[in-house]
Amino acid sequence: YHPNGNFNLHVTASYLPSNLSCLGNQLTVVKFNEVYISNYGSGEFTRVTLNTKTSIFQAALVTVNEESYLVIASSDGTHVYPSGGSEMLFFLPIGVSTGEDSNDPAFACGITSTGEEGFIFTGSSNGNITAIQLARSGDGFNFHSTLTTSNCPIMALAASPEIIASGNDNGDIFGFSATSGTKFARKCKFNGSGSPCTTICALNSTIYAGFSLGIIRVYNVERSELTIEVTAHARCIYGLALHPSMPIIASCSEDQHLHFWSAENMDLLSSHVVENRRLTGVAFLPHSEVGWAYPPTTVMRFPSSLRTKNALLRW
Repeated sequence: YHPNGNFNLHVTASYLPSNLSCLGNQLTVVKFNEVYISNYGSGEFTRVTLNTKTSIFQAALVTVNEESYLVIASSDGTHVYPSGGSEMLFFLPIGVSTGEDSNDPAFACGITSTGEEGFIFTGSSNGNITAIQLARSGDGFNFHSTLTTSNCPIMALAASPEIIASGNDNGDIFGFSATSGTKFARKCKFNGSGSPCTTICALNSTIYAGFSLGIIRVYNVERSELTIEVTAHARCIYGLALHPSMPIIASCSEDQHLHFWSAENMDLLSSHVVENRRLTGVAFLPHSEVGWAYPPTTVMRFPSSLRTKNALLRW
């Protein structure tokens, strides 16, 4: 399993967890107070620039009611754009989600969506999760509600059709129902031990969480049980990504390793070393390739097969 050349966005990605998002043919990365959006393989990009005093903590491409959007979580609040990054569609000031004065050092971090339900979720520095709803007419977003966790800053969010998962600065993991008819009721909480959860994924009722200590933990929400713990990396995990159609999960870390795991039992399938690179995100790309982001070159591509001890897996 070997690299297959680079796709360069000609931008140095900021050293942030989960700093690579892919949806369809679009990729996005954050650099300081700017977000760069590119059509995969084109080499051209669109740039969304926020105020010079604004810190961006994450940007992600999400789907809501079959439409694609760019969501930015920053020190100002939550910004929603069309996926191409043209004029801003919606802005929610940070004080709405935190209940704090806008002059306080609050921030938004963590982005996910429940596509068919029509909601975008962002986390905040006081532990709240903000639900933003697309109007039934499809012509605008509105603040809907707030989900409460603890008073620790949210670091990562993910969603499946069944659950919304969050991880915070203490390493606590929360699971909520993904159905608005349940008012996004809390389903579980797994206590952390002080090691921040830096990245997270959700598959059906299973949560995969990566931590600053290099550990990946797998939780079963229905049974409220920690099922697997793997010492996956030697340093902080900066990205997790689930394959869209196969039981494979990718992880990357500042230890310069990219790993592929079985999502069923967390057996290691394949591993690759990128020397002298601090990886900031990983994603499954179009055309059956896998990519990760790192400064200064943004995305490295991989071929469409992963050879394991027993089989050749193609996606």
